[in-house]
Amino acid sequence: MNEQLKTKLLPDDREEIKLDQLPARRVPQTFGRDTSMSLDVSRIHGKHGPKLPLYLDGKVKMVSDVDVIAETFSIRFHLHITLPVTKQQWEQAKTHDEKIKLLPSLSLSNWIEGEDQVILCKGVKKIGDRYKVQAPYSHIFESHEYLARFKIDFACQLFEPMELEKFPFDCQDLTIPIQCLDPNYELTRLEFQDTKGGTSSWFSIDRENLCLKDFAMSSKCLLEFRIQDPSKTKGRNEYSVFTIRLKLYRRLPFYFWNFYLVNGLLSASAITCFTFDCDQDGIGNRFAVLFTILLTLMAAKFTISDQVPKLSYNTALDIYIIGNFVFVILLTMCSSFFPLVLDKHDPDDNCESNEAAGAYDSVLFWGSIITWFVAHGVYCIYAIHSHRIERRKLKGNMHDLKAMGMEPQKPLKFLASVAAEQKQGLSTFRVHQ
Repeated sequence: MNEQLKTKLLPDDREEIKLDQLPARRVPQTFGRDTSMSLDVSRIHGKHGPKLPLYLDGKVKMVSDVDVIAETFSIRFHLHITLPVTKQQWEQAKTHDEKIKLLPSLSLSNWIEGEDQVILCKGVKKIGDRYKVQAPYSHIFESHEYLARFKIDFACQLFEPMELEKFPFDCQDLTIPIQCLDPNYELTRLEFQDTKGGTSSWFSIDRENLCLKDFAMSSKCLLEFRIQDPSKTKGRNEYSVFTIRLKLYRRLPFYFWNFYLVNGLLSASAITCFTFDCDQDGIGNRFAVLFTILLTLMAAKFTISDQVPKLSYNTALDIYIIGNFVFVILLTMCSSFFPLVLDKHDPDDNCESNEAAGAYDSVLFWGSIITWFVAHGVYCIYAIHSHRIERRKLKGNMHDLKAMGMEPQKPLKFLASVAAEQKQGLSTFRVHQ
């Protein structure tokens, strides 16, 4: 296999591409289910003259093993790469290896390990009835009479930083950033014409082969084309980047039944300590109940710690468990004050004959109940708010993009409909500096 096609991951070369970190001056070309596509014709001419299009189409075959702790995921997908070549270039490349050398170098920046295989599909004389080229690139085929078509199969493990502040209400992006290392090419989409003259999907996802366990894939995924900022490259070159963003959301029933419900009932059971009398023997029994519940809550906290990486912040579930822990601790501390209010001169030493201790016990009992319900009510509001914020990441709709300082451009008339693409939940947009 050609050395130029080998993808590598260097720890210092990783570039995280986040939609919510795009500067305000970047403009999305196409996005959303209810908008038409538009294309930035100003990007065709780059620093080194007219850019040649590098057409992409492909399919995600399988996504599995999303590891939150190691921040990795496994994926199988293939890309068809179609590029214009001159008749002389195609005729001079006699062998398979020589034809592969026509393909520009590509890089997958978050690659960890895996395999790739390059297959030369065919060379096509110009563009037939099957393919449709965007109008800004049509003049290129006056000199480049051939299309060289390649297929690259990937089976790899990729690195993906996880955002877990709202865990388990979190939504995650699985990104596949493919960069063309030749500044003379620009990655773009290759449209297909069906038998009825319409436009069929150029990219698809096999949703039947998703092994995501805790996650489910959103019905909408983003396909992003952009030009890398020249100031961030050593040679001040404008490299083209194509990013596939798979949108995932976490399944909540497991965490509700196994963590929220169990911990909530444990903290509520701490109130049962008031069934013991507030005499000296009863206080000892209360401490036994409360400390047993504290140890159980600590065990639950350690169980959750094994399911998320070591973080410098508390997740939403951590906040809930710590809140229950604090509630039981406060109840234990308040119970420890009973010896101070008990009348030591009372021979019976019980609440019925000690009005101060009885009043203190009554206030502590009702105060505990009110505190538990108020605290859980506040957390429910926080959880619903967090859930809505995270789910907005899955939409990428007009409101969210405007909030990030991005505005859609008016669609150009020469572009075909993207109904087939929208049907699969794929949204394509282009951003530029």
